[in-house]
Formats: sequence, C-alpha cells, structure tokens
Amino acid sequence: MADLVSLLYLRALVAAVDDLLAHPARAAAEKRYPREPEPVLKFPDVVTDMAKPSLSPIMRTLVTLEEAPGCLQLEQMTFGRAQVVLSDDPGDVLNPYASRVRKLGSSPSAWSRFVEGPNWNLVPREFRSRKDCVAPDKCSYFVEPADGSDTPLVFRLPKMEVGLVVVCGFGKDGGKALIDEAVAVEFDGEPLPVAGYSLFPDPKCAAVQSAWSGTVRNAHGHLYLAIMPKAGVKLKVSEVITA
Repeated sequence: MADLVSLLYLRALVAAVDDLLAHPARAAAEKRYPREPEPVLKFPDVVTDMAKPSLSPIMRTLVTLEEAPGCLQLEQMTFGRAQVVLSDDPGDVLNPYASRVRKLGSSPSAWSRFVEGPNWNLVPREFRSRKDCVAPDKCSYFVEPADGSDTPLVFRLPKMEVGLVVVCGFGKDGGKALIDEAVAVEFDGEPLPVAGYSLFPDPKCAAVQSAWSGTVRNAHGHLYLAIMPKAGVKLKVSEVITA
C-alpha cells in the first residue's frame, strides 16, 4: 500500500514538473503551483483491475478489502509497525503453544540471520557516492535455535477478513522450498494439509490457506499460526502475510 501511494504521488510530481517545463511563462508568473495539477491522477479502478485475467482469484479478493493485509517482514528496508506478531513468550496464557515456545528476544536481529547486500543497490546511481543516501538492503530469515528441533515458530495474527495466510521463505524459491519440504503448519489449532498449499504471489511465498474453510473456533481470544519444524529441515521464514 505504501509503495502504491508513493508511486502515484511520484507520478503526480513528474506530471507537474512536465507541465511547468511545457509552460515556462506561466511557471514564472506563479509563485505556487495549483493544488490539483493536470492530469489529475487517481487510484486504479478496482472494477477494471478485477476484470484483468492476469489477476489470480486471491488477488481479486484482496483488491476489495477495506484494510491492507497484515504483515511481518524481516527484510530491510522495512518501515512501520508489524501487524503479525512473533509469539515467543512462555507466559502468554492465550497462546496454545506457550509451553513449547522458546524466548527469542525482543529484537528481530536476535532471532534472524541477515544476508548483506550492496547498501547502494536501491539508490539511484547518481547518488551512490553520497553517504547520506546509503540505504540498508538486506535479505533475512528466521534462524531456528540450535537445540530447538521441537520448538514451533508461533505468530499471533491480526484481524482477518479473507482467511488468507501466506508464509514466505528465504530466496526467490523460498515458498516452493517450504512446500517441497512439507513443513507442517497449524492454524487455530488445526493442521493445514500440504496438499492445500499454493505458490502466492510468487515462488518465494506459499499460501498455506487461501480462504476461510470450516469453523474457526478462536478459543484462545486470538488466532495463532504455528510452523512446526521437522527433523533435518531448517526453517527459513522471511515474511508472514494475512488478510
């Protein structure tokens, strides 16, 4: 959502500058540019977008939501408050997995591994020599404790309308790896069969649940997602998305 808003504002700014350059006399006469430069830009038409055959059924549903999907993102640059919360407190009485979780620390850096990338990668080439433009560009993923073979990775989920639950792995094929390794996932205390997983929105992520199905009990006051590690399989989770 933030990227979309930024894109539209940047397009409006470019349109305003183009208009000023095209009418230098008017630009010189005006101390302030009009509040509504032409052409006036607007958000994409949802009805038009939904008619596009390239949109998947999941995406068709997401574009109609009143609120943006919830997310926990380990990679940098990341800004804002995470809506999906790592639940690693053994004293959390609402967490049905509390007796099995391990305290991982309050900072993501305490329970994630960063793979350094070139810090100037996301900065325009002409500004890369300026130190004040250096931006963190890091891929990262959850690192399972060395002796945590039976420790589930548990997340407390926010309000959900669709019932979509997406888990992203590490690397471009991280979601495919999660499916191929048959990593066990439980939602609301019930196992989600691997046969129901699908790659979404790309091979980096796996939709372990695409929509609500059956009865959601929510017996603990919150919905929890638990990813169960298997012997010999190291979890590499970089992102969790819900809607």
